[in-house]
Amino acid sequence: MSVIHAVAAAASTPSLELLRVKSELVDPTGVLHSWSPESHFCRWNGVECSEDQTQVIALNLSDSGLSGSISAELWNLTSLETLDLSSNFLNGSIPVEIGKLQSLTALLLHSNYLSGEIPQEISRLKKLQVLRIGNNMLTGVITPRIGELTELRVLGLGYCQLNGSIPKELGNLKQMESLFLEENQLQGPIPEEIRGCKNLQTFVASNNRLEGTIPASLGSLPSLEILNLANNSLSGSIPTDLSHLSSLQHLNLLGNQLNGSIPAELNQLGSIPEELGNLTSLNVLNLQRNNISGTIPKTIENCRKLFELRVSENSLTGSIPDEIGKLTELQVILDLSHNSFSGEIPTSLGNLIKLERLNLSCNHLQGKIPSSLAKLTSLHRLNLSNNDLRGRIPETFSGFPVSSFQGNSPEGLCGRPMEVCLRSGGKKGMSNAAVVGIIAVIVFSSTVICLVMVYIMVRMWCHWREVAISSTVDGGGGAGREQRREMRGRKGGDDQFWKLSQLVQ
Repeated sequence: MSVIHAVAAAASTPSLELLRVKSELVDPTGVLHSWSPESHFCRWNGVECSEDQTQVIALNLSDSGLSGSISAELWNLTSLETLDLSSNFLNGSIPVEIGKLQSLTALLLHSNYLSGEIPQEISRLKKLQVLRIGNNMLTGVITPRIGELTELRVLGLGYCQLNGSIPKELGNLKQMESLFLEENQLQGPIPEEIRGCKNLQTFVASNNRLEGTIPASLGSLPSLEILNLANNSLSGSIPTDLSHLSSLQHLNLLGNQLNGSIPAELNQLGSIPEELGNLTSLNVLNLQRNNISGTIPKTIENCRKLFELRVSENSLTGSIPDEIGKLTELQVILDLSHNSFSGEIPTSLGNLIKLERLNLSCNHLQGKIPSSLAKLTSLHRLNLSNNDLRGRIPETFSGFPVSSFQGNSPEGLCGRPMEVCLRSGGKKGMSNAAVVGIIAVIVFSSTVICLVMVYIMVRMWCHWREVAISSTVDGGGGAGREQRREMRGRKGGDDQFWKLSQLVQ
C-alpha cells in the first residue's frame, strides 16, 4: 500500500497529521516504525493521548536520531501540551504556525540544527511554561514579545547566534525561575527591569558581549541561586547589593573588566566584598580575570558551604586571610594565583583536607611552606611557583613536578622534587655534619700524605749520606770522583743506590 493510500485510510485526524509529520522525517533507527495505520495512534512510540484517546496531548521524540525539517502539519495537533523534539538533527526554521499550539505548556526544540529567527508568533502560546530552543543556529534578536508569556518558568536561548540586547520585557516574566542566555552575541547592558523576575533562581548570560555595570537590582532577587555573567565586558565595581542574595550558591564574574574592591558584604556570596559573608549558601565563587583590587575580606569565613573559590588574575593585595582555613568544604579548587598577595602562607590552609587543587602561584608570598599543608592528602594539583618562598618542601609534596615550586627566592626551596637540602636550615648545601666529615677526611688524608713524603725524603737523605761516606772511604779523592761520574752516567743499571724501592727499605 502506498504512503498516500495509507494516509488516506487513516481513521482519525491525529493519525493523519502524525503520518504526514513522519513523511517529512528521516528515521535511520526506526523509532517511528510503530507509526502505522494498522495500529491506533495512541500506541505509537512517543505519543501520549488524552484519557478518551481521541487527542494527542504529548509528543516526545527526544534523542531519536531524527533528521529533516519540522512539518507544518504538526501544528494542526492543537491539543498538544508537550512537544519535545530535542537532541536530534532537525534543520530548517521554526515554522510560524507554532502559534496555533495554544494549549502548549512545554516546547523543547533545543540541541538541533534549526536556523532562522525566533518567530514572533511564539508570543501566542500564553500557557507556555517551558521554552527551550537553545543550542541551535538561531540568529536575529530575542523578540521582546517573549515578555508576553507570563506563565513562563524556564527560558533557554543559550548556545545560539542571537544578537541585539536583552529585552527589558523579560522583566514581565514574574514566574520565571531559570533564564539561560549564554554563548550568544548579545550586547548592551543587563536591563534593570530584570528585578521583576522575583522567582528567578538561575541567571546565566556568560560568554556574550554585555556592557555596562552589574545592575544593583539583581540584589533584589531573593531566590537567586546561580548568577553567571562570566566573559563579558562588564565594568565598574561589584555592587554590594548582591550581599542580599542569601540563597546564592554560584557566583561567576570571571573575564570581565570589573574594578574596585570586593565588597565585604559579598561574603555570603563567596566574592570579595565584606558583605560577601552574608551569602552563607554560596557553593561556587569565581571572580577570575577582572581588575578587582583590595584584600579578601575576613568575613569570607561565613561562606562555609563554598567548595570552589577562584579569584585569580586580579590585583588583590595584602595577606591571605587565616579565615580561608575555616572553609573546610573547599574541595574542587582554591585559586588565588596571579595577584599580589604577600606575607606567609597561612598554616590554617592545612585544615582544608578535602582540597584537590591549590594554586598560589605568581604572588609575593614569603617564608616557608607550612608543615600543616602536609595534611592535604587529597591534593592532586599544586602550584606554589613564582613567589619568594624558601626552605624545605614537605615530604608529602615530593610527588609533584618541579614546575610546582620553581621561580621562588634566591635561597629557594629544596627537597624533593627540587635539589637536595644540604643544610638543616633548609638552604641548598650539605648539612653541618657532612661538611665537618668531609673536612676531617681531607685533613687526615693530607696529613698521611705529608708524613709519607717526609719519611721518603728522610730515607733518601740517609742513603745519600751512606753512599757519600762509603765512596770517600773506599776510593779516595780522584778515583772516587771518577767512580761517581761513571755511576751517574749509567742508565737502567741494577745498582741499588738509584732504585727508590731499595732506598726506602
